[in-house]
Amino acid sequence: MLSDVRTRITSSSVIYPSSYSHTIATDQPGVYQVVTSQTHSLSSVLPQGYIYRINTGGPLPLGTDAVIMVEDTKLITTVKATSGEDVEEKEVETLAQMAVAENVRAPGSDVRKGDLVAQKGEIIRSAGGELGTLAFVGRKEVSLRVISGRTSNHNSF
Repeated sequence: MLSDVRTRITSSSVIYPSSYSHTIATDQPGVYQVVTSQTHSLSSVLPQGYIYRINTGGPLPLGTDAVIMVEDTKLITTVKATSGEDVEEKEVETLAQMAVAENVRAPGSDVRKGDLVAQKGEIIRSAGGELGTLAFVGRKEVSLRVISGRTSNHNSF
């Protein structure tokens, strides 16, 4: 699984398998319930009255067609940890209406069917952009080999 990756090397090249498209559903400014990849599947249509929190460059859920920048929203309520700390948005107000395809790259503009997206032997780091690229092209698993080595807990001169 991609979420289990630490520092590993691809043992085979990864090719983008297909193209994708989005459906249209631009909404008016208003207050919306926030869902995330943890609470809403990308393959499910986003219900009326909800907004999906997305990271830059991430795939859009089915039925959406525009991205509103966080600067064009106002936080209304938050989900709180048991400690009382705010951990994520629960409701936001959108302050602008986005045009269709606003802040969205056209399908196929980044990668096309058959493009090489990860070369055999490429280092895949858990904090690197390589994971985002693999997720973007729909790869949940890739063949990897672990890098082994020695570490030291003191300075050597």
